[in-house]
Amino acid sequence: MRTQVRWTEKTLETEGVRAPVYDLCYSPSGDQVVVACGTRVAVYSAANGTVIHSLKGHKDTVYCVSYSADGKRFASGGADKTVIIWTQKGEGILKYAHNDSIQAIQYNPVTAQLASVTQSDYGLWSPDQKSVAKHKIPSKGLCCSWTSDGQVLAIGMLNGHVSLRYKGMEEKFVIKRTAPVWTLAFNPVREDGIDVLAVGSWDQRLSFYSAQGKQIGKDKELTCDPCCISYFSSGDYLLVAGGGPPSDHQAALHNKEGTFLVKVAECLDWVWAVRQRPKQFNITVGTNDGLIQGVEVSVTTVHSIYQDQYVYRDNMTEVVIQHLSTDKKSRVNCKDYVKKVAIYKDRLAVQLSDRIIIYELLADDQHELKVKEKERIRKKLECSLLCVTASNLILCQDRRLTSYDFTGNKRREWSMESVIRYIKVVGGLADREALLVGLKNGQIVKIFVDNSFPTQLVKLNVPVRCLDLSASRNKLAVVDENNLLQVYNLNSPNKELLFQENNATAVSWNSDYEDMLCFTGNNTLSIKTGNLPAFQQKLQGLVVGFKANKVFTLHFSTMSAIDVPHSHALYRYVERRDFEAAYRVACLGVTDGDWKMLGTHAMTHLQLEIARKAFIRIREVKFVELLNRIELERRQARGPSAGDDSLLLGDILAFQGKYHEAAKHFVKSGQEPKAIEMFCDMKMWLEAKQVCSNEEHIKELIRRQARWAEESQDYSEAAQFYLAAGDFARAIRMMGEAGAIDKLVDVCRTLPKSDTALIAECGTYFRKHNALQYALEAYEKIGDARALLQIHVEMNMWKEAFRLLDRFPMFAAEVYVPWAGWLAQNDRFEEAQEAFKIAKRPREARHMMEMLAANSVVCRKFNDAAFYFYKLALECGQMAEGEAAPSQEEIGRRIKRHREYVRRAIMYYAYHTVYKYVSQPCPFEPVSVFNTAKCLLALTQDSEDIPLGIAKVDVLFTLARLSSALDMNRTARTIYEKLQQVVLPVPIMEQLDVETLVCRGRPFQDKDELLDMCYRCGQTVPVLTTGGDRCPSCNHPFMRSMRSFDSLPLVEFVIANDLSDETAENLLLHGIGKKAGPNDNLSGKKAGGADVMTLENGHLDAIVEAQMVIGDDLPQSAGGNSRDPFYAQLSNIMRPGRPKGEYLPFMANLDILRQFRSDEVFIVKQGNGNLPIQNKYYRVMVAGVGITLCPGCQLFFHDEEYELEYMKGNGCAVCRYKKEAKLTATEEMMLGN
Repeated sequence: MRTQVRWTEKTLETEGVRAPVYDLCYSPSGDQVVVACGTRVAVYSAANGTVIHSLKGHKDTVYCVSYSADGKRFASGGADKTVIIWTQKGEGILKYAHNDSIQAIQYNPVTAQLASVTQSDYGLWSPDQKSVAKHKIPSKGLCCSWTSDGQVLAIGMLNGHVSLRYKGMEEKFVIKRTAPVWTLAFNPVREDGIDVLAVGSWDQRLSFYSAQGKQIGKDKELTCDPCCISYFSSGDYLLVAGGGPPSDHQAALHNKEGTFLVKVAECLDWVWAVRQRPKQFNITVGTNDGLIQGVEVSVTTVHSIYQDQYVYRDNMTEVVIQHLSTDKKSRVNCKDYVKKVAIYKDRLAVQLSDRIIIYELLADDQHELKVKEKERIRKKLECSLLCVTASNLILCQDRRLTSYDFTGNKRREWSMESVIRYIKVVGGLADREALLVGLKNGQIVKIFVDNSFPTQLVKLNVPVRCLDLSASRNKLAVVDENNLLQVYNLNSPNKELLFQENNATAVSWNSDYEDMLCFTGNNTLSIKTGNLPAFQQKLQGLVVGFKANKVFTLHFSTMSAIDVPHSHALYRYVERRDFEAAYRVACLGVTDGDWKMLGTHAMTHLQLEIARKAFIRIREVKFVELLNRIELERRQARGPSAGDDSLLLGDILAFQGKYHEAAKHFVKSGQEPKAIEMFCDMKMWLEAKQVCSNEEHIKELIRRQARWAEESQDYSEAAQFYLAAGDFARAIRMMGEAGAIDKLVDVCRTLPKSDTALIAECGTYFRKHNALQYALEAYEKIGDARALLQIHVEMNMWKEAFRLLDRFPMFAAEVYVPWAGWLAQNDRFEEAQEAFKIAKRPREARHMMEMLAANSVVCRKFNDAAFYFYKLALECGQMAEGEAAPSQEEIGRRIKRHREYVRRAIMYYAYHTVYKYVSQPCPFEPVSVFNTAKCLLALTQDSEDIPLGIAKVDVLFTLARLSSALDMNRTARTIYEKLQQVVLPVPIMEQLDVETLVCRGRPFQDKDELLDMCYRCGQTVPVLTTGGDRCPSCNHPFMRSMRSFDSLPLVEFVIANDLSDETAENLLLHGIGKKAGPNDNLSGKKAGGADVMTLENGHLDAIVEAQMVIGDDLPQSAGGNSRDPFYAQLSNIMRPGRPKGEYLPFMANLDILRQFRSDEVFIVKQGNGNLPIQNKYYRVMVAGVGITLCPGCQLFFHDEEYELEYMKGNGCAVCRYKKEAKLTATEEMMLGN
């Protein structure tokens, strides 16, 4: 750091004594400096010290001045107890007074508020206030300062206290020192959000505090009593001025932590004020003897470099080590003023104010720089230049060089003939390093640290400015004071001059390449390689180092690492075919494109080793493999071609894309097929054809063209090539892929019948492209019946398919399965089911019915769902042709599924009526719907498994509404109470509440005529019972008409164990039993006729079918004939005291069966005769009731209801059975054929 006095002024003398300068301040622009001198306020020019104004206004000595932040006004205060506000033009605009002398004033940096401190109080003034607010302080005020945000005012006092006041008014904190606080200042820049206050007390100590009064760090000792503290360089440094003994009248620079750095001004008397000029490195000093000095402070760059390791001083007390290639840094805080630094390999020397520290540089696995202190020389050694070696410290002072070891012992000293201008450590063995020294007289010497005698290298006529040795120390580059660069060959006897250039300011050899140097001058960087022309580019600064492809330049105090291209030298060496030199240059750093260029040219000129290295650098695997193969071929070459490189050159040229030249080399070396293969790989067919010299090569070329067209998916062209080559199989495949049907037909028709495989392949492609007529022609040509059937099916030509099936019945499944699918798509499901059965696909038939049933439930077609579940029940007993007999476990599972399907069919059939009643506003028969809902509710209570889609709420709602309408009030009230427990929509709940209230106003009873009566025990059964749809007294199930769902007068009985169903059927249906006599009390139809069931031609099913209409010629009542054994046994079962909760059916033996008339008994074949389930037998208990048993679903109906459905043409309401069934589409198709 250097200081230079720019101007000096003295105050006016009074009686031979100059007035002291107690305070000064700069305007915010830095153009003016205001000085408190005597009784006047002087305004000087900050540039040259010229007096601008000498202001009179105070009657006594002026102690303090302060400029406002906006630059519009400044203030002064003094011993006359007044404060005067001045404009920037020196005009006084305001004056206010205190009771004591003014000791300090300070403008708020944010607002226009002014704080003035006296011996007993302090005041706050602002332009918008008419009066000055004053506040008492406990001791004499000496100084004051605001924080950068203007929120806190610090006041230093004679008793050593510092008062910290928020917004200048309320005291928040107090700092207590033991000596008067003469000066203090807040840092203008906050550090980590903290306002730092520097306090100078007259115990010669400097301390730092936060705005909350907490001390930061330790006290720093001063050599003088501080009179003024101000911050320098935006708060990075402190200026401390004061006095004491005559040797300590000074202004010194400290870092922001308070560490002393350097004196910036030494005076003959106390220094009362020192301030920095805004935005410049200039200060102004005011002393007690009336001296005013403008001083320029310049901060010099302290740095050193060794190859790509750069070290420099930062913040005056820190050292930064930077690796220029990786830009990694390490910082060392020396906590003292750094004067000099030097670096060499892993050694770093730092000269401080009173010592020199030697550091060792370490690098970890991540190449992070670490610094470790090695030695410390506790001596104050003065020098102008500093160097360090492995174990020596070299100090240069004027013309003398001195060597010290790391303990501070002097080892050797050299005295030069002239002043030393440049010194550099150029390397060498440890303790034998060489120093390159340039003198002012132009002499350049080399000194070894272990040798006392310097060696002269070159002698110039002008002083040396910069010099450097090449990597091998054989060449010397020198820049003199005339900016002339000269390069010498030190190995030649006369130190031959190799190169010189004007306008050079600095030079550096490439540490990785012997014949390459760079130099700067006229804002230009020049790179000289060997005897090639220099490469130039624009660059500001001085070159200080050169390593590989990085140039290190210093511009003012900024070090930069710049990547420079070496392509210019590389291309020049390649042009000269000096591939060795080109490779060495490329290793310094070039682009991938430059590496590829080098490898390509080296390979072309058969410099294979250099080419391989170049391609390995950029990882060009294909070129490396080519070179390895070429090298292997050269080693294995035998015979006449051993010395012929034409084939190798052909391969190289082909890889470079020079195909025609490569083909010439291939033909020249006798490798014509290789040239053809190359052109074929590049799809250059015309060029390949020109190379062909015989027919065999031409045919092979055509095959290659065909394969290429196929790979390119140009199938038409590929087919033409394959036809030309006689490969019909591939030609057919290509035509088929291309969809060229016309060409494929022509080929197919030309093929003989013996080529069945090719014709079949043609048929396959015809079918793929929907040309089915051509496919029929092809398959007929070879007689492929299966393929013909498949085509008829695809074309929906069912008559032709069935006609062909007569000839080939073994393919039945391939016709009937798609036929069934077609029928199902056209909503002909029953016929589709028959088709599946014919095709022996019972699973598909059953799956179709399951899907239909499920879809019907989802679509709310519950009548259809009942029908499909009935069909599924029938499927449980169906056995596919050829299927093995099921096991007993399988039979049990089928019986269980059958009963479940029947249960669901009945429930869905009943729910169909309930759903229509709930959802459709149509007229209904109330009693019929009431019975249906009653039966459905009982069925839902009989099992916890309620089928999907059946809403029990709908059933209850229907039953409640109809019970209320039919005066079944007891039932209605009970159901309404159940519905109250169900969460329903609000409108429905409101409606239910109204209906419940209405129902409660009616008698709590039901109509007997709407209640079911058990014809077995004669009991009347209430509507709501438990246990399902059966009598709660005797557990006899109710048999209901499946149309109106009212109870039928039927009682179940079973046959004795020694009787079989076949025997019972013969007795009951063959007419062996008792007939109706003329004296029987009968009503309804006459005896005989349709009411008498007989066997016709021994066909039992026909007799069962004739059992549809029964009900005449029955006894008058269930218990009216005491001579009938049935009634006698029934009376015994229903006797008083019988076991409760157990259903005991009536058992009929052979004698009783003989007593039955065939027209009063119904036989129900469960499973429709397809499952081994025992028949159920029912006897009609009331004469005159017409009952019909449906032969299809084996369910009961009233005669008139069943006949009504027949008259509608729908058949049975549940299973849709009809007596006269039409032929199915499949049967018609088969009969038609």
